[in-house]
Amino acid sequence: MKELMQKIFEFRNELGWGPYNEKDLAISISLEANELLENFPWRTSEEAVACTKQMGDLNEQNEIKCSTIYFCSFFCFSIRP
Repeated sequence: MKELMQKIFEFRNELGWGPYNEKDLAISISLEANELLENFPWRTSEEAVACTKQMGDLNEQNEIKCSTIYFCSFFCFSIRP
């Protein structure tokens, strides 16, 4: 877990994110997750998924994952694969 948190801190620093508190992280998770939904209105699920994959929204997904894990670390939540 220590290595994972180090990688998350490095990713955070690469993006220019400052040190977050719990409130900022909760807001960030919500905002980033909503960005993934931009591909879904007026499309079928299959079209939206294909569009998301084509647009390479991996960065959005990584931001959500990192923010969520970082958020969980504040509360000592258990994270399992």
